[in-house]
Amino acid sequence: MDYQKLTQKLLEGGDARSAVFLQGLIDALKRRVDNLDIEQPYQEGTVEYDAYFAGCHRGNNEWRYALHTNGNDRAKAVAYFERLVREAA
Repeated sequence: MDYQKLTQKLLEGGDARSAVFLQGLIDALKRRVDNLDIEQPYQEGTVEYDAYFAGCHRGNNEWRYALHTNGNDRAKAVAYFERLVREAA
């Protein structure tokens, strides 16, 4: 899945976000969609840690929304994200 396009679509029309926030958002989605184990790359107490955590929080919320709106069906939630990627293209 093209996570760059997915985040672009998810954040469409919103405020600009830092590269670190975007990386946190992407990593959270990769954890949920691809079942990857990704470690927090920034030291706690830094601005980067906070931005990355905020991105992860947004990604987790997007995942929960996708699940909720698709009857808690994981495959349908992933398909929803794939549709968003196609729309972003």
